Amino acid sequence: MQTNIMISGTGGQGILAAADFLGEALFRNNFHVVATRSYGAEARGGAAGAQVVLSTDPIHHPHLIEPTSMIMMSQGAYAKYVPTLAPGGILLLDEGLVSLPADHRADIETHGMPATRIAEELGNNRAANTVMLGFWTAAIGAVSEAAMRQAVAESVPAKTVEVNMKAFDIGFRRGLEVAARDK
Repeated sequence: MQTNIMISGTGGQGILAAADFLGEALFRNNFHVVATRSYGAEARGGAAGAQVVLSTDPIHHPHLIEPTSMIMMSQGAYAKYVPTLAPGGILLLDEGLVSLPADHRADIETHGMPATRIAEELGNNRAANTVMLGFWTAAIGAVSEAAMRQAVAESVPAKTVEVNMKAFDIGFRRGLEVAARDK
């Protein structure tokens, strides 16, 4: 089994950190994992993306060809990457930052939640990536909740662990709703 995940948004949203957390959690669940990154020259505000390939077997081609799931956290990322999502793939988006166009793809499953707004309400807008990881973890089911929580908790600054765990829990609950509806 091989799964390809694209996480994208703008610099400053923790896109690359989210890919690191995801890779760590997948590794803890005994997957082979390869992650690649792309980002603009700007530290904040430019395009940022990460591609994660996970497999139960060794990975011989480390580049993402056709993602099966995506986390999109900016309108520009949506426009650029959603056309590459595999038919039947799952798109999770920060619905406070991404608006679906009239011609949004009907051949993919799309779910959103206002991750940035939620993180702001928790007191740290930088935890929006953790909201989305919780959402992805429950909705996709490729990695255990425990492994993802541990990867996040061990990777964020100590003073932000509590807010990130709250952010993760909110996203995870929303992801459980999606997973239950899809069954």
